[in-house]
Amino acid sequence: MQDPLETAALRVGCVGFRGPKARYFDRMQVWELAPNEMNAKPKTMARWAEDAGPGAYVPRVDPAVAAAGFKGEGAEAGWARTVAVAEQLGAETVLLRTPATFRPTAANKAALQGFFGGRGGPKVAWWADGLWDGMLEETAALAQSAGLLPVVDPLGLDDDEVPPAGPRIYWRVRGGQG
Repeated sequence: MQDPLETAALRVGCVGFRGPKARYFDRMQVWELAPNEMNAKPKTMARWAEDAGPGAYVPRVDPAVAAAGFKGEGAEAGWARTVAVAEQLGAETVLLRTPATFRPTAANKAALQGFFGGRGGPKVAWWADGLWDGMLEETAALAQSAGLLPVVDPLGLDDDEVPPAGPRIYWRVRGGQG
């Protein structure tokens, strides 16, 4: 068996672009698309994918998925749009940011597990907002059971909090936190 430290990798990226994109392609390995960039024209996305290469982009999950409560035609249509963007960009991972109104209730946890558990497509990194803050262990356990990558701000961890275990974690420094 191979030593996990030999295969460990840290890919550094940023959110969105400011200025010439070529400047980013030379310095970063990953670009998380800002919400407004998700509506770029297919021709633009094709050019971005060609310039950066496969796996370089992390598009957002269409907000319609969470808005529909991870149920029904609205959620499925939003997921189909997400997968189409991910395929066009050659993305391996997509970012799901649940709104603060998506509270840690039993029904919401079941809906998240039911929607993503066993689903194919790109890997989903889950950024739980709102009341989920400060519930790192519970969020990580739910992410694991639903097949999601937990999104963790390493600078936002309290001294007694241990980062989630697992082969992959989506570290995201949020900024503006003091």
